[in-house]
Amino acid sequence: RVVRALALGAVEAMVYYGPRSLPELRLRVQRAVDRARTSRQLELERRDLAALLELSHTLADTGDIEGVLFHIARQVAEVMGSERCSIILLDDHGHSAFVVAASDDAKIGGHELSVAHYPEISEVVRTKEPLIIDDVSRAPIFDAVRERIRGKPVGSTVLFPVLQGDRLGGVIHVRGAAVRARFLSPHQVQFGTIVTNVTAIALRNARPYHLVRDRAEPSASAPNRAQRRTQQLENHQR
Repeated sequence: RVVRALALGAVEAMVYYGPRSLPELRLRVQRAVDRARTSRQLELERRDLAALLELSHTLADTGDIEGVLFHIARQVAEVMGSERCSIILLDDHGHSAFVVAASDDAKIGGHELSVAHYPEISEVVRTKEPLIIDDVSRAPIFDAVRERIRGKPVGSTVLFPVLQGDRLGGVIHVRGAAVRARFLSPHQVQFGTIVTNVTAIALRNARPYHLVRDRAEPSASAPNRAQRRTQQLENHQR
């Protein structure tokens, strides 16, 4: 019977002789569970590696920084299982923010936000650490804006800081419509961290990065833009 069951495709089989078979049954069930868990973990790692490989090919074409950022946002939203991922740049003082890419809108570049209206972004500006909130409705950090977000599709949120040296250049903001029933897995957090580092490199090294900043800051004066470009040249020379 065991041979026939295995030949038909069973992953495990045994002949059950009653209570005296329970120790062997427990062992076989545990082994099957362990194999399934390992298989699932390997599949997740394979998917993440495939996503990072695809991202590396996209980063090779730095002539379209906005397209690269959109691709990054879409990849993160998919891996995190969330409805929306935004890449947000911050001004030098951390008071204003500019959405330069969103997973659900390829043309959103340059939308301005006030950091004061987004306590989760303010918290990342303060700590420069990732922020994970599984239930926005219960998080005290949102008390000040509770009325403003009431009725909006914001159930959970995750933010990763985009660091450029000691400076916080922006955040990757992942938002889910529903409360997150399960904690983020270690592989999801690791993926978000890796992609955040890649985003920082892409923003620092991409030649047209200043174009994104100029579009995102339409109120910036020409002298300020010139000063910023001079500073970037000095940074590249160093």
